[in-house]
Amino acid sequence: MAQAAARAADECAVHTNSWRAFASVYLPRMLPCFFGLVAVRVWIQCCVYDRYLATDFGAYSTTANLLRVLLIAALVLYARRGLSSRARTVLDWFSVTAMTLSAVMLLLQVERPEWALAPGAVVLGALGLVWGGGMWIRFFARLDAGEALVYAFACLALSSLAGLAVGFMPPMAAYALAVLMPTLSIVSYWAAMRALDARAGVISEPRTDAVYDGESKAAIIRLLAGVALLEFALGVARGFPFGDSIALGAAQQVANQAGVALLSLGVVWWVLVRGGGLRFSSLWRIEVALMIAGVVALSSLEPALMSWGAVAVTIANTFKLGILWYCAYDFAKHSSWPAYVVLGVVWIVHMLPREVGRWAIWLWGPTSQGAVEAVGLMVCLLALSLAFVLRDTSFRTRPFFAAFRSAGYRERVAASLRGEAGAFDAPAGTEGMRASRAAAAMGTGAAAGKAESAAGAEMAAAPAAAAGAEAEAAARASLGDAASVADDRLGQGPSERSALASLDERCRRLAQRYALTEREADMVRLIAQGRSKRFIAQQLFISENTVKGYTRNVYQKLGIHSKQALIDRLNDEADAS
Repeated sequence: MAQAAARAADECAVHTNSWRAFASVYLPRMLPCFFGLVAVRVWIQCCVYDRYLATDFGAYSTTANLLRVLLIAALVLYARRGLSSRARTVLDWFSVTAMTLSAVMLLLQVERPEWALAPGAVVLGALGLVWGGGMWIRFFARLDAGEALVYAFACLALSSLAGLAVGFMPPMAAYALAVLMPTLSIVSYWAAMRALDARAGVISEPRTDAVYDGESKAAIIRLLAGVALLEFALGVARGFPFGDSIALGAAQQVANQAGVALLSLGVVWWVLVRGGGLRFSSLWRIEVALMIAGVVALSSLEPALMSWGAVAVTIANTFKLGILWYCAYDFAKHSSWPAYVVLGVVWIVHMLPREVGRWAIWLWGPTSQGAVEAVGLMVCLLALSLAFVLRDTSFRTRPFFAAFRSAGYRERVAASLRGEAGAFDAPAGTEGMRASRAAAAMGTGAAAGKAESAAGAEMAAAPAAAAGAEAEAAARASLGDAASVADDRLGQGPSERSALASLDERCRRLAQRYALTEREADMVRLIAQGRSKRFIAQQLFISENTVKGYTRNVYQKLGIHSKQALIDRLNDEADAS
């Protein structure tokens, strides 16, 4: 029970529930290079989907995507046991070169229509995009669940807003912009990976496990089959009713891109600002609702309604990218498979059935009003049935989006960590779950950041004492004496470690009493050690102004106005203990 509660706390620790908490945890970590995935999708919108002037680019989009499927499959087979550093470097340079040349060829095609450059551009673009987009999953694999959610959906939102601007550009300007995007993406990727290396001493990368390795293959296949069937239905819907792409007017283009941006930002707001729960099934029901609304409108054969139906289908197709990307990240973090292999399998299941459905409606589409209505009804029924197949109970070991459970679930975890009997019932498959520093954050009800140190290890183990000495011993054992190891690296002897442990304990008690976040508790510890604002800013990878903001928040919570008063409060905690 203690292990299950601690693991559940670790899952929920990144789940902030107010703008203030979100801003204190996530905004200080953000760097422009972390949004480099935006450049990839801007390139895709320009070079694969013709700036979304229609539902797709017809045979051009379908051919490019089917070719991508073949190349992804080849890469998955080659890389299923991992890629060497040299192989990744070669793929980096190859992808940026191929994507850039593809955009250049499309730019020349506009200027010289008599040159048959489009086929070559399709091949080069597909070759480059396989790794040019897929490499970013390695960056995501180093993030905690909260950051991964932020960047997955924020990048989708920002790329949609950028795509809206691209849609109103002349073709020459759009393709000229696309020429720059691969270079921007690769430079951002390299900078982002270096930034994660640089901050690793302060914000540790989340630990991984192999929970999904224990999941039954039948459950995984059933889930992938359900996604594939829904993708097939979506592919039919994209070409519905007669197989042709449906042009989008200016109003429809705005609605399409703005709709995706609002949905994506809405996910981040709902989960990390409002603190709401998030379930895999809920997101798929949004997908199904959009697709059914689009097919019903398209079945009317009324031009005005059909264009808005096409908007609904296109939004469903695009919004799904964020869902699938996060699910690939989530599965990879909790399995022994390389992240890019997991992403490759997910993207094959995403694209292959969709493009087959797109070709099917084009080759064998209905030719009469009655046939249109019949096919539309079948697509709607298929989508509705899959809404019940793709449920949170598909996996028995761990559901997707487990880090963002409901507030009631988090409260039960916190109650369990406070030692209240029966407060937390472990779900099936949680045996062997590890204790973590997140237990402290959940025990106080505070949503914490990921800044970690030797103090963080003590703060993680301490709440387990409420459940008895055995739980505390187990928690400390699972942490592997992280504090002692960190101190030994710093050359600290037993007396120094004892002094630090005393300060850590007082900081923990103060944080618990006044509901400080983990970042604020770290600030208290560093201030008590006499560190300057510049030193604290460098240690926590934040600006000095942000340090002032954190200090002001701590002083307000404690009702004090000076550093000496803060030290007095810490001494009071020592006396109370």
